Amino acid sequence: MRIRRMVIGGVAAVATLVGVSFGAAGQAAAASANFGTLRTLGSICIGGVNSYVWDIYNRSGVLGGQMTFDLWTPTFGQPCTVGVSVNWRNLDSGATGTYSSVLTGNGTFDLRSQQFELPTGPGRVALSLTTDRPDLPVPDTEIVVP
Repeated sequence: MRIRRMVIGGVAAVATLVGVSFGAAGQAAAASANFGTLRTLGSICIGGVNSYVWDIYNRSGVLGGQMTFDLWTPTFGQPCTVGVSVNWRNLDSGATGTYSSVLTGNGTFDLRSQQFELPTGPGRVALSLTTDRPDLPVPDTEIVVP
């Protein structure tokens, strides 16, 4: 419990410092979207895929994103994986695309995240998150890309 409080306190302190440094620079508010946690079966585990996207500062028509797969059951040292896809559709231009990757679950003391870019073009973009295994789907989300 003490370690958990220390980690949460450290993350809060870093988030505050980052927010203050961006606020002082006067950067415009960035658009971002969070899918929530997609609960899924992995290869030998149960876990949650967390993903979010944001518009990349000074790069028109491109979204950046990050995904992680957090394990909720023990795997006894064995890797647990799940295939994940972010599907997008530009509602203004009609362009579509998919980013797919295989994520390895995060263990107790390691953190593996997958970063990606989506060349959506400017406009309103609808996004969905899916896996290659049985899951409890999360609602699709929409973001405006400058």
